[in-house]
Amino acid sequence: MHALGLALVLLLVPSLAGAQVRWEYRVPSEARQTGSLARAGIRESSGLAASRAHPGVLWTIEDSGNPALVSAIDTAGRLLGRWRLRGARNVDWEAVSVGPCGEHHCIYVGDTGDNAERRRSVTIYRFREPSLTGAPGRAGAITPDR
Repeated sequence: MHALGLALVLLLVPSLAGAQVRWEYRVPSEARQTGSLARAGIRESSGLAASRAHPGVLWTIEDSGNPALVSAIDTAGRLLGRWRLRGARNVDWEAVSVGPCGEHHCIYVGDTGDNAERRRSVTIYRFREPSLTGAPGRAGAITPDR
């Protein structure tokens, strides 16, 4: 039995050794500025997520102290619309992402900030990507999933 265990360990060692690769910094070769949020009315963007339903649209949220809003902007930084999340509070929103939810695409907002380390729990809001019908400047309200 001891020989079998040793054989298994020896089989695993090469795969474990090859799992790590030396980290190397590489300068982005195609990074370029495409826009600015200076005139979009967004004071403190806490993240951007590319829409899956609307090509060329980015979703953004603002950090703590701001209303519970998600904003759509284009890649030049122009505001396309804003949606208030009914029943949501922006305690300390830190992240936004777009991903699947059933047959649709949803926006996920992470109310996960806790700089003072006082929160007992954090919240993740999920809601379907809003329609951009009537954009630019559209405003509306969304109820996140419960």
